Amino acid sequence: MELGHGPDVRTIEGARSSLIEWPFAPLGSRARGMLRVRAEADGGWGPWSDPVSFETTLLEADDWNAVLIEPVGVGGLDEPAPVFSTAFETGDVESARLYITAHGVFEAEINGDRVGDEILSPGWTAYRSRLRFLTYDVTTLLRSGQMNSIDVLVGNGWFRGRLGWSGARAHYGASLGLIAQLEVTRPDGSRDTFATGPDWAVRESHVIADDLYDGVEVDLRPRPPRTASVRVGPEIRRVLFPSFTAPIRELARLAPVEVRKTGDGATLVDFGQNFTGWVSLRVAGLASRKIEIRHAEILVDGALATETLRTARALDTYVLAADEARTLEPRLTFHGFRYAEIRGADLESIHDIVGVVIGSDLERTGWFQCSDERVNRLHDNIVRSARSNLIDVPIDCPQRDERLGWTGDLQLFAPAASFLFDMAAMLDSWLTDLRCEQHPDGSVPAVIPDVIGELIAPGAARGAGFSDAAVMVPLAAYRAYGDARLVEQQWESARRWVRRALEAAGEDRIWEGGFQWGDWLDPSAPSGDPSQGSTPVDLVATAALARTVEALSELASVASPDDVPALRDEHSRLLSAFTKRYVTHDGLVLGDSVSAYVFAIRLAALDPQQRLRAAERLISHLRGRGYRASTGFLGTAQVLDALDDIGASDIAMRMLLTDRMPSWLAQVRLGATTVWERWDSLDDDGVVNDPFMTSFNHFALGSVADWIHRRVGGLAPAAPGYRTARIAPILTSSISSASVRHESPHGEISVEWARGSDGVTVDIILPPGVDAVVDIPGVPGRLPSGRHHFRTGTPQASSRGDDASADRLVEDVLADEDQGTRLIDLLVRLGIADDDDDAYRRLSPYASMPVRDLADEIAHPAFRAAGPFVRRAFLESLGEGRPDVRTY
Repeated sequence: MELGHGPDVRTIEGARSSLIEWPFAPLGSRARGMLRVRAEADGGWGPWSDPVSFETTLLEADDWNAVLIEPVGVGGLDEPAPVFSTAFETGDVESARLYITAHGVFEAEINGDRVGDEILSPGWTAYRSRLRFLTYDVTTLLRSGQMNSIDVLVGNGWFRGRLGWSGARAHYGASLGLIAQLEVTRPDGSRDTFATGPDWAVRESHVIADDLYDGVEVDLRPRPPRTASVRVGPEIRRVLFPSFTAPIRELARLAPVEVRKTGDGATLVDFGQNFTGWVSLRVAGLASRKIEIRHAEILVDGALATETLRTARALDTYVLAADEARTLEPRLTFHGFRYAEIRGADLESIHDIVGVVIGSDLERTGWFQCSDERVNRLHDNIVRSARSNLIDVPIDCPQRDERLGWTGDLQLFAPAASFLFDMAAMLDSWLTDLRCEQHPDGSVPAVIPDVIGELIAPGAARGAGFSDAAVMVPLAAYRAYGDARLVEQQWESARRWVRRALEAAGEDRIWEGGFQWGDWLDPSAPSGDPSQGSTPVDLVATAALARTVEALSELASVASPDDVPALRDEHSRLLSAFTKRYVTHDGLVLGDSVSAYVFAIRLAALDPQQRLRAAERLISHLRGRGYRASTGFLGTAQVLDALDDIGASDIAMRMLLTDRMPSWLAQVRLGATTVWERWDSLDDDGVVNDPFMTSFNHFALGSVADWIHRRVGGLAPAAPGYRTARIAPILTSSISSASVRHESPHGEISVEWARGSDGVTVDIILPPGVDAVVDIPGVPGRLPSGRHHFRTGTPQASSRGDDASADRLVEDVLADEDQGTRLIDLLVRLGIADDDDDAYRRLSPYASMPVRDLADEIAHPAFRAAGPFVRRAFLESLGEGRPDVRTY
């Protein structure tokens, strides 16, 4: 590794190719240089890489001459957004850097030209402890030897806008503010500094109102601007830190798939997919007209379904100044939507309508494809939901009056997110905020940054499965990226949370009493209390604590090896407590729910006899529901792995592939383009389930992507940072081919398999420095880096692949949306079952039986009496049309 053009060259011993400690002298502020590297292989050195230039930003608080300035007389809470400005003269300009941030969100211009392309900067952090600043090269924007101007628009953003559903504003302060420092370097190396101070001015902008939830109101008509002076705000230089995360940017532009007039004269626009962003509208001939744009995720009875937004107005309003063509975009807000309704502009006046997609500009690192297009659409929906909700902070949803960094959602989705995107910096920043917001007793707030406190309930900062993010998120990041530094930084925070949770569990290590989230949004839970599902909340909490202690011991192996033995003992103690309290001698688990058995199996807390019985009950429950979902957030993230653990990967595939409601593919079948918050956010009849808490863009249930990558595609890390990959796809006949790719810290790893008439082909690519452990019949168990191609024997075909309907097993028919519906409907129409759920229960004992034998075997008088007629009805029910049971 060479710094500059020599002679400062350092040799790094070992095989590592990423996360190399900086081997040169520490760099100070404003340092610039060139760096290049080469590698040794086979006893000789390779060529030098092309040099990479670098420059450091301001690294010390004392580097700042600027102070925070706040408006006086304008820019109040219910007043137009302020524009801070100054003018200055420069000599000859060699280079120029602008260091800038705000209390609020800002857009800067120099001489009328936009600075950068970031949106809603500086993003959202725990502002009282950390305020990110950005650095821009503005050399080309300045006019050498002339007067120059800087104008900075500052909106409310997260600093002063609404946060949470209580309606409260100004969570971080009542005054907006700006701190900026422009450093201009002359050809002789001298430097001029122009910094915010009391000599700056401020005026009102055309943005009359702005809010992330409610939208913007813009009045473009000319009016005398209100100008005012500024005051020096509080000292903040000690909380400033340089940006190191991907900024929010425009990611794509969408053309509408349909534009139509409504009965009352509005224009309804369908962009074809749910996304986060806004509408860009180009209009002409509408002087002094008021244009309103409303947003919603779905339509109900042909109109925007705005009930799911709760109190968020999601309304952008423009008043135009003249008839000339103009493009309207809001900038200081964002919305989650698929549909937009435009009023005040007829179609003849609208020249262009575009959906602007925004999000953190994260590098994509993971891809998946398979032979089942429904699964591909599900995966696309998960990626789209991730893009929609990774908005500087990983939020829960982008549309309603919430949009918060929920700990529970992220700890479930972090493994999938870290595969799909380069999440290292975002997770690092979010965990730093978590440490800033963590309570003195170790409790972890339910949302990070914390803006709701105990608004939900006392003790919400001590909720199992949510506060566990202090442990589970750094573990997911370490497995994905192998960065020990991140683990070491988070170690004390993680340990403090576990200590607090163990105190709450008490000496018997059963965590009961107080507030708990439970298996959140279990579909059986009452609409008004999503924590009270079919699995007892204390069982959920105790199981989550045991899992978290086990995860903490893995972190300890990196950050504090001496603590590993004690943590393993604590884990064993928790497992014993769990089985003693919740598991009977013969393996029944309290609650007798799918999630209860999932947690027990995943904890590996059961003896062989208990495990066998628990496995039987779990499979029985799933068969009895036709492989439909019955788990909440925590159970969903583990259910398919639990089935793998008991050797029931075929059942896991049936769960993934069923498209009966509720299920992952039911959402796809109903036209979802993102993942829903609830399994049944929308039912088969188009009715919205509980509009008060239903989002159609929520990544939590998308945690299944992690299992899809690992078990359908077949790729997972076997060592931190994919130094060793694990390749173990389920070579099921339900899916005939799959491919998965991941850009690991060491290069791209890919796995591709396909089943043909003459066997299964497997292609594996491992970059230099990466090997793999493999679990595929006929393939060596260990592979070195390189390209590998194998052909193995044909795996045993499952009955799902058999096209002879009458010979298909009952469980396969139930997993098929069309045929399963016909079979269930037939039982209900014959009076054999009271309703769909009763039909599932009656069919469950016969799941492994061919359908042609069902009429002779099922224990119900109606079957016995009907005899061959019922058999014929069954067989016809699996054909093209539904039988008319009145003829039998």
